[in-house]
Amino acid sequence: MGVVKVNVDGAFHHASRKGGLGFVFRNENGIMLGGGAWPLSGLNSPEHAEILACKVALEFAEVHGFGPVLLETDALEVQRQLSLHDSVNLSGLGRIYDDVVALLEAQSVIQVTHVGRKGNGVSHLLANHACSIRQNVFYLSTPEFLQAAIAADLCTV
Repeated sequence: MGVVKVNVDGAFHHASRKGGLGFVFRNENGIMLGGGAWPLSGLNSPEHAEILACKVALEFAEVHGFGPVLLETDALEVQRQLSLHDSVNLSGLGRIYDDVVALLEAQSVIQVTHVGRKGNGVSHLLANHACSIRQNVFYLSTPEFLQAAIAADLCTV
């Protein structure tokens, strides 16, 4: 298997402090290899949801032997913090960042990049889907509700 790209996204609802995370793994041809959607509660911010999405996706990669990995997020601050991983993160989310950095270092993560929302559509759909479910869901094939979005992405690859 060549380089695997994972797109992650977090959804956050300020009033309820709930949200969800979504992630999708694809091969070099854009074919979905796996993904997931998790409902979240007790969130502090959109950044909190996004960094948790990174953590869960990298744990999924480790379990399923995906690698080397290119990690893409639409949260510029998360990408920036992960790119500065050689310095101590003293933010309120610092321990989660530390966990993600440990996963980055333990796995074959080539790069953490920022991608605009338009390039993160499938993981965005998964994160929003996670807000409407009660338990964590993992996919090892493309679920029906994502087929149109995956097909649209393949047309632009």
